[in-house]
Amino acid sequence: METLANRRSAYRKKLQSEGTPKIKKCSLGKMENVVEEKDGNLILNTTEKQLEKTRRTRKCGFTTTSKDDPIIVVGGGISAATFMEHVRLNGCRTPITMITQENWPPYDRVLLSKKPSAEGKSIRLRSDAYYRENHINIITKTKVNDFDFNRRSIALSTGRRMRYSKLVLAPGVVPKKLNIPGARLKNVFYLRVASEANAISTNSTGKHVVCIGGSFIGMEIASALVLTAASVTVVCMTEEPLPALGADIGAATSVSNVYAIGDAVCTPLPLWEIDSINIQHFQTAQEHGHMLGYSILGRPYPHELTPFFWALFFFEFGIRYTVLPRNGVVVAVANSGPIPTAIQFLDIFKRKIKITREDIEK
Repeated sequence: METLANRRSAYRKKLQSEGTPKIKKCSLGKMENVVEEKDGNLILNTTEKQLEKTRRTRKCGFTTTSKDDPIIVVGGGISAATFMEHVRLNGCRTPITMITQENWPPYDRVLLSKKPSAEGKSIRLRSDAYYRENHINIITKTKVNDFDFNRRSIALSTGRRMRYSKLVLAPGVVPKKLNIPGARLKNVFYLRVASEANAISTNSTGKHVVCIGGSFIGMEIASALVLTAASVTVVCMTEEPLPALGADIGAATSVSNVYAIGDAVCTPLPLWEIDSINIQHFQTAQEHGHMLGYSILGRPYPHELTPFFWALFFFEFGIRYTVLPRNGVVVAVANSGPIPTAIQFLDIFKRKIKITREDIEK
């Protein structure tokens, strides 16, 4: 395993032999962006409007699909969306159908706890045109009622039955329901999908709000509601909120041609010698979909899974967290504020560089 000390030494030798690269002002395509070096930092000058105008989405390079039964993806979250995109980019010509109970194709669900008033249609990840151009069929407002693994078919809530060549299960998870007196009273809400977030936003205006749960999502929704609610109280089981701050992914299941990805899945983290762990976060689910987009076609994935997530409180105080020393080896890093320390460690972990307590204390 490569160590941080070895990496530093190799980098110093490279600089000595090649010299420190100097980056001057340059134009990036048709954009009027300028990259410049200042005091050892790279600065990109642009505007939000320019970035939005020049955003590009990669497309598959073919116009027709094969005659095979479709790959059916059950679930409409980020792991499902990422899988469909990357299996297409890897050259898969099999028809793809995604089935979701939600009203919209995949959208930015992470935003719901930060901006609960956001509607699903306004935060979609991809347009209808994107799905048409990449030969992806989206079925919304529909449940899967039954699986027939022997016949490779599923039954939908609409009465329709569909055959599949491969089945990808990406159902996600749902919040644990309260089992206490009064849990079913009016104005008790759970947060998972856009319609629930919108209901919380609408019904909390001018009201006294109690958020049960003091981890990242609970604290995010609480901080988002302080602008409109009369008061916000957080109830948690720990002494303080945010207690967390003190092999193949998407592999085949035991059923032939059936795969599972996303929040409902336990996966290994080989770099930290963890055999099985369940991480319910957007980026990890996204990585699952990315990985399955390779492995379902028999292709190796370029790097190991490295969990990363971020949270935003009161619209300005952010926390970035990436997978504290464990057995003398760093397995997690967290930071707040504008300096992206955790992101820097994310890059180190992706390179399979093991960092020890001694490295940090130097």
